Amino acid sequence: MPDTRTTMSGPLELGLPLRPPQPVTGCDVCAALAKKRAEARCRGDFSEVSDCNVGSTRMGRGTDVPMPLKLWRERWARAERAAAALREALEALGIPRAAYGGIRSAVTHSGRVYVHVGLLREDAALAVAEALGVKPPDPPGGADTA
Repeated sequence: MPDTRTTMSGPLELGLPLRPPQPVTGCDVCAALAKKRAEARCRGDFSEVSDCNVGSTRMGRGTDVPMPLKLWRERWARAERAAAALREALEALGIPRAAYGGIRSAVTHSGRVYVHVGLLREDAALAVAEALGVKPPDPPGGADTA
């Protein structure tokens, strides 16, 4: 049998990070996203920084019509309320925050309200399923393979 050796290729070269998108002039939502992005960057929450960048980048492409800031704030409050309710429900199930730390609010430029769940540990997902009365399927082979 031949002696096959593998080696790693050269190092990955990354370019400089892209500059953050500039807010559309006169758009209060873009200005609010730019402020949220700066605050998230200061906290080290680069996932939220990325979300703000995506929201800002969509502006100016004709994909969204800017909504009034008052409406955006109302929708944001709804998203925050929903995210808080989900956190409380998980805590009531005895699931530690470390199992679901990625829960955060989101509002699209079209005004849709979302809760971004992020990664949910297996034990937390199974606890939620059990609380909802859902029996998860048996793993392949019928036994725990982990």
